[in-house]
Amino acid sequence: MTFQTAIYLLWLVLPLCLYLCTLWSLLERKRKGKTTETGDLARNSLFVTVAVAASFIVHRYLVIPLYDGGGIPGIPKQLADIATFPLVLILSAKIAGPSRLIRIEKDPDLKKSGRRR
Repeated sequence: MTFQTAIYLLWLVLPLCLYLCTLWSLLERKRKGKTTETGDLARNSLFVTVAVAASFIVHRYLVIPLYDGGGIPGIPKQLADIATFPLVLILSAKIAGPSRLIRIEKDPDLKKSGRRR
């Protein structure tokens, strides 16, 4: 297994974990009848999947040709390989902005007890 293959597999682990958490949330909702944040997990899973796809494209068509042509002095290729996904994820999160404002007043457990934390 090459270093690039290992990096790509590592990039795929995060969305896979998020999809598994979404599935678990769906199963918990059906089993307990509780309302969970399945929609937020699904949106986050999709967002991270798109970021992984964008990272793959940036890596294939920007980072690899850049280092084939001589690279950036002072930055090793392995560091650029590892840093591609976090940088794309941060940039896409800055571009997309926050998903929504979470309000404590809408917490059903807080309404039942009538007290604030």
